[in-house]
Formats: sequence, structure tokens, C-alpha cells
Amino acid sequence: MEAQKIEECLAVYQDLKANNKNLIEQGVHDYSLINSLLKSNDEVRLHSRFIFSMINPDGLHYCGNEFLKFFLDLLPGELKSFIDPESARVFKEKGKIDLLIHDDNNFLIVENKLSAVDQKYQITRYIQYIQKEFFEGREDISSNILRRTGFVTPSLTFNTDVLD
Repeated sequence: MEAQKIEECLAVYQDLKANNKNLIEQGVHDYSLINSLLKSNDEVRLHSRFIFSMINPDGLHYCGNEFLKFFLDLLPGELKSFIDPESARVFKEKGKIDLLIHDDNNFLIVENKLSAVDQKYQITRYIQYIQKEFFEGREDISSNILRRTGFVTPSLTFNTDVLD
């Protein structure tokens, strides 16, 4: 009886091996050039760079803002039209922000978090950076914070909520 189970197991293994050989002959494989060069969980050198290369309207893909439009369309509800893709610019690692998308009026901060948690006051620092770099002297800045779970606060005013 035990010999029969071993034979059955060996037959299953041989079938799987033959199936894998057939798939390899058809060009199916597990090879990834990207994963051979970088760790799959490298959020800065892999994920941020890849996303940036795709959504950047000035990217070498020669598709203009098409990928950015698709990306923005993945956002929930009213955020779909938050950034004007026709005038949007995309930056990576600007002010320690993984990806920054803006149309001069609205700013979308994309923070890649694969296995890390937000640092204390991280979002506050990002908002302060944007205020300093793009809106020096203005006090009427407001923002929305969206996390994977939804909006954290419906609205936050720069002077009262960020600086306190």
C-alpha cells in the first residue's frame, strides 16, 4: 500500500514536471529582469521609480499623460478630478515625498508604504514642504488626507491643524 502511494506521488510529480517543461518550451517563465536587479520590496528604487516612469507625462514612454489619467481615475470619488492631467507635473523624491503630482493648484502626495508605518508628523512635514516651496506667505491652504482606508480628516487647514 505504501509503495502504491509512492508510485502515485511519483506519477503526479512526473506529470507536473512534463507540464512545466511544456510551459517553458512555450516561453512561460518566472524570470524578472527587475527582480534580478532589485529587491521586490524596494519601495524607493523599484516601486516609486516604476510608478513615476509610467505616470510622468514627460516620461520616455511617449504616451504623454495617458498613464497619469489612468492612475488618477483609480482614485476614489471626487479625487478623480482633483488634479488636472493636462497641466499636471509629476516628481519623485521631492522633499522626501515619494511621488508628488500637482497642477499648480492641487497637490497629490503619494507615499509608498510596503512594510513600514507612517513616521511621526510625516504628512505634516510633507504639507509644510509644499506650503514653503509652492505657497510661501499664503495662509489659505487646505488639504485632504486619504489613506487606504479612506479619508482621515475631511479637511484640514494649514494654519490650525498642521502647525499646532
